[in-house]
Order: sequence, then C-alpha cells, then structure tokens
Amino acid sequence: MNFSTLLVLISLVSSLVSAAPRSSQHSRRQSTGFAVSNGQQAQAQNQKFATLSASDACNHGDLGCIGGAFAQCNFGSWVTTPCGAGTTCAALPLLLKPGTSIACTTAADRDSRIANALAGLGPDAPFNSGAGNTNNSGNTNNGNNNNNNSRNQQQQQPQPPAATASSKDQSNNFQVDNGRLAQAENSQFALLNSGSRCSDGQNACIGTSFAQCVGGKFVLTKCSANLICASLPLVKKPGTSIACTTEEDRDRRIQDALNA
Repeated sequence: MNFSTLLVLISLVSSLVSAAPRSSQHSRRQSTGFAVSNGQQAQAQNQKFATLSASDACNHGDLGCIGGAFAQCNFGSWVTTPCGAGTTCAALPLLLKPGTSIACTTAADRDSRIANALAGLGPDAPFNSGAGNTNNSGNTNNGNNNNNNSRNQQQQQPQPPAATASSKDQSNNFQVDNGRLAQAENSQFALLNSGSRCSDGQNACIGTSFAQCVGGKFVLTKCSANLICASLPLVKKPGTSIACTTEEDRDRRIQDALNA
C-alpha cells in the first residue's frame, strides 16, 4: 500500500467517525423536539381545562377536564365523571409520538411527566404544569404561546378554491383508513376486560364503559343512559376518538368513513 492510498483510507475513516455523532445528535434533537412540544401542549391544555366549565360549548367526542373530573362531550353537552380517590384529570404528554392523552392520574405524576418532557429546554427552563391557574389563564410561557400560534396559523391557511383529483383521493383515503381503524379498535375493545393489562394514559372501551388506564389498571366509567363507549373515525384528520355515543351513531360514522 503506497502513501497516497493510506491517506485516502485515513480520510474516509475520519469522515465516517465524524458523521456518526452528528447523526446521533440530530436524532436526539428530533426526539427532544416532539417531547418538548408534547410538554408544552399538555401545559396549554391543562391551563385551558382550569377555566373550563360544564356549561361551555363543545363538539361531540371532545375530551377534557372540568374541576378535576374527566369530561366527555356528548352531543354538545359536557358529561363529567369524578376521578378516583387521590387522582385528578389532566393532559399528559405522550412519550413515543407527538401529542397528549387525557386521563386520571396523581398531581405528582402529572407534574413529573410534564417536567420530563420539558427537560429538553434546559435546566433553567420555567416549569408550570398548567393546572390550577384559574385566575391567571393568560400566564402561559412563550413555548405554549408559540405552539398555539403555530396551530392557529396552520388552521387559518387559505384553502385552494377547488381540490384536485389527487388531493381528493388522499382525503378519501385517510377517511377510509379512519373507518377501518375504528372497526379494528372496536374489535380489540370487545376482547378487553377490567383485568386486562394496560399502559398508563391508555384509553379504551370495556363493555359499554369508557376505560382509562391508571397505575397499570383499567378504571371504568359508565356512559350515560342509552349510550355505549366506542371508537369513532375522525372526519378532518387521520385517527380516531373514543367517546360515549349511540350504536346507531357509531355505525353511521364508520359507514360514512368507509364510503368516503
């Protein structure tokens, strides 16, 4: 091996070694990014819930917290269910993907989860769970305001006057997928019972009751009279929601999604 060949090999090895840490750091930054965003979103939701009342308007299927109780919107009206002893309703940041979940948990667990999510902002970042600030609803940190502004800007973006065939197909595809996902989730729920294993923050249906996983165990909440718990396909974006509704409404929503 001559000297010039040796120099080329050394250069290649150096490039590979230096590239690996940068890739790892980039991956960590991406992971930290959605974790921080989840923490900020949980803060904002808890702050909103602190001023939410049972008389406020809502959309069918919405979930929230009212006075520490878990709240579901059934056909335009909030129905509240008290959490178990020593627990309170709260928005919690998800760990493995963007978003939050709403569940009954302890105040300490709520604060710990949010603080862990916000750890990516650094040790000097202000911490506020967002809960209990009824008299200071405007005192969100800059991260919350930026997060809310970003979502508002996305919602206010002008839409094209007429959708192309391609965009229409994409819209139909996610609605069909939502319908299939709702069907699959309802089939899975039919196999669950109160003793089934679960992960904290997980929501499901057991029998006709809404089920929340608290401390590794499902806590059941009966739906109002003549209503059942069901997974329903979302209409405007990919995914499903779990709510108390009628069998007829469940079947109609799923069929409408599958026919989109």
